[in-house]
Amino acid sequence: DVLMTDDDRIVMCMFHMKYLLICNSNGSSVYTILLEGKPFSATTITDSIVAVTLLGQRVQVCDINRRVVLKTKQLPDPCWGIGFINNRLAVGGLGKIWTIDYQTGKITNTIQTGEDHYRLHTSGDRIISCYFKSYLTIYNLSGDNLFITTTSPSEIRGITSFHDESLYVLCKDGRFYHVSSDGQRYTPVETEGMSIIGGPLFWGRLCFNQRKQKLVLRDVDKVKIFHVC
Repeated sequence: DVLMTDDDRIVMCMFHMKYLLICNSNGSSVYTILLEGKPFSATTITDSIVAVTLLGQRVQVCDINRRVVLKTKQLPDPCWGIGFINNRLAVGGLGKIWTIDYQTGKITNTIQTGEDHYRLHTSGDRIISCYFKSYLTIYNLSGDNLFITTTSPSEIRGITSFHDESLYVLCKDGRFYHVSSDGQRYTPVETEGMSIIGGPLFWGRLCFNQRKQKLVLRDVDKVKIFHVC
């Protein structure tokens, strides 16, 4: 995964190395935080606090200023995607989404969905989910299935959102698409250099920082940052 904080730092899950890598957006001041397992997905809580799912059944909350793990939460089932919504973590699992108080580690709700949640993104009061598919499912906090987007041209690997509730997705074919807020239209983004590697992606992650108006694309060891006007 990849995140950009409001103070212009990039946070990346280093899946094979069991740590988070943090650096400035210009690549300077690189440091790491050692985790208890392989990090799969991450979300920003504040500029200094991030939460990470580990491959298996754990979530860890980290302070990236102090470079320490603050809390570890063991879940009853495997977990993957993670987001932050209404001061709660939203964590995707097998057929369910948990909401968790990140300060106490208490599970505040278990939303039964019938779908698995490989990727999660939160925006406003919506949870956007994808599981090795070419469409997205959008839920509210009550677990209601609000709508399913139409099928994208390729399997969706990364999700981020803009303030107007439209989405941007990075697909397995290496292409980048804008998705209308109702999920019915995919428009290719043809900005020069937007394709991260010019071909199929192995990983494929992206995030948009609204305050900085910057879009970050990542695939394995390659990162590109774009200013969005």
